[in-house]
Amino acid sequence: MAEIITMPKMSDTMTEGVVAEWLKKVGDVLKPGDGLLAEIETDKATMELDLDERLDLSNYKNCRLLYIGLEKGKPVPVDSIIAIIGEEGESYESLLSGSAPAAAVEAAPVAAAPNPKNFFLLIILSSISYDLFFSTFLEYTLKLLEYMNMQKSFRN
Repeated sequence: MAEIITMPKMSDTMTEGVVAEWLKKVGDVLKPGDGLLAEIETDKATMELDLDERLDLSNYKNCRLLYIGLEKGKPVPVDSIIAIIGEEGESYESLLSGSAPAAAVEAAPVAAAPNPKNFFLLIILSSISYDLFFSTFLEYTLKLLEYMNMQKSFRN
């Protein structure tokens, strides 16, 4: 299925971006690990738009850049369509007309599948933080009770 690539919001203050340079041409193959699509100028810096951080290119058999929606150097608002990717020969015109639901790529990176080696570490760290929270909470509660008992003894 073809996917729309939108202008990402690369900083908190970014309202529009400029494609400084397209690193791929229409028809170029996009492979996992080689997903650099363009250089984006923001209000603060120039950064690379890496599709590997936004979607899993290995889901495509023959992923290609199907459409480029703007010329380099032209400013566009955040979330505007800048490109479309998909399988070779796939139709994408319906995405541009808005007649079909589009799977727009979000600016936030897609979470990676959990690594089994890190899973054990995650469990250990979670249990440590759980223990620390409750030990701190218990200490605080005991101090509070002690303080309340002191207040009660002063009143009597």
